[in-house]
Amino acid sequence: MVYEEGALRIEVRDEGEYVRVTLSGRFPESLPEYIEVFARITVTARAGGQKRILADARAVPNRSNLSSTFELVSIVVPDEPDDTRTATIEAPEFEGIGRFYENLMRNRSRIYRMFLDEGQALAWLLSDDD
Repeated sequence: MVYEEGALRIEVRDEGEYVRVTLSGRFPESLPEYIEVFARITVTARAGGQKRILADARAVPNRSNLSSTFELVSIVVPDEPDDTRTATIEAPEFEGIGRFYENLMRNRSRIYRMFLDEGQALAWLLSDDD
């Protein structure tokens, strides 16, 4: 399945043991639009009931700043346990914001890790290691 959200393209593919979400284009610049896109990605990835998600954001050339990232997670991620396991692959130039996002998600009881390498991301995703 492919969805277009403004300038962002969201491709979702069931890979059997996990769902692969590939993002391309650009994230929205405004926080309200970013929140809508985040919600679309979350709902789309979980539509089939899959509990393992591999998100590839390497083709997206922009990210929100630290304060917007904090606000996004504070607004849309409930502070309660969730058994969905998510690995995100980031481009090296976004490692800093990616690690910040990872910490926010883990502080909200999410099973979430950020990687720069797809092989490492997939190995972690398919394991039961924390």
